Amino acid sequence: YQRRVHGSSPTMLKTLAVLALLVSAAAALRVTLRVYAGTEDPSWELAPETAIALRGMLAAYSPPAVLTHIMGYTGFEVDGTLVLGSADMEMLLLRSAPASLLPRAVVEHVRARIAELPNNNAPRFPISPFNASARAVCTANVVGPDTVPVYDPQTDDRGCFIQECSNNNCYNYANDIVTNTFAQPGRGTGHKWVSDNCSSVTTAAKSDGLVWAGTTLPTAPPARGHYVAMLIWPETNFHWIRMDANKYWSHKPGQTPVRNTDDDGKAITDPSKANFAPWTQFCGYFVTVPSAVKIS
Repeated sequence: YQRRVHGSSPTMLKTLAVLALLVSAAAALRVTLRVYAGTEDPSWELAPETAIALRGMLAAYSPPAVLTHIMGYTGFEVDGTLVLGSADMEMLLLRSAPASLLPRAVVEHVRARIAELPNNNAPRFPISPFNASARAVCTANVVGPDTVPVYDPQTDDRGCFIQECSNNNCYNYANDIVTNTFAQPGRGTGHKWVSDNCSSVTTAAKSDGLVWAGTTLPTAPPARGHYVAMLIWPETNFHWIRMDANKYWSHKPGQTPVRNTDDDGKAITDPSKANFAPWTQFCGYFVTVPSAVKIS
């Protein structure tokens, strides 16, 4: 067999080389749609033919330097590369998602964002606004103080919201507790939310120990703990934000970095009036005491 291969080596080796390239091009590629704030982003493996097409397109692609949105759709992540601003690739990736994975509201939202025309007046958000500290120890739960938090992601909870950015979400950040579990309302107390609406997520949060504080904007800190607020992308997802010591609000949209502006790039003074679209339904305010609540 070896003699036969060697005897026809020019043609066979060329064929083998082509096959090797095809196999490499078709190697599994995992894609993550960056879109949610409260739950983990949907992720799936590309079919071989889609992976081949995408690798060819990626060869001539340059990732964006900034974002024009921080809420909702902010691109696809493919093997560590952010795909955004390339409508052909983005639509290819959107169509590659398993039919049952993405709710209709998400598909329509992503399509609309991909179709947006360039806007020179749109805000510009840095993709990675903070540097992780190599000294941060984030392997166990890190619980913030029972006083109103100061907005400083570099030091807040030892900088673990930066170092463990992809493992902590809006609910973690709002409660000022790092769990590295993408905490879900109610899961820590056995009563996890069941529907993406104000009532279900409120019931779950109360189970964790958060205290309902109504719908009137707080003007002073609570006696203990700090204020948080909850919004809903109707029937699709939840989002939590928190009031900091300067009386402005900050938040952490899903697996992405902490921010202290809304999607318009404006400082947040009133969560019920800020732009968090597509989280358009404001539910209300709560008080959380980091040492007393139980989130997971």
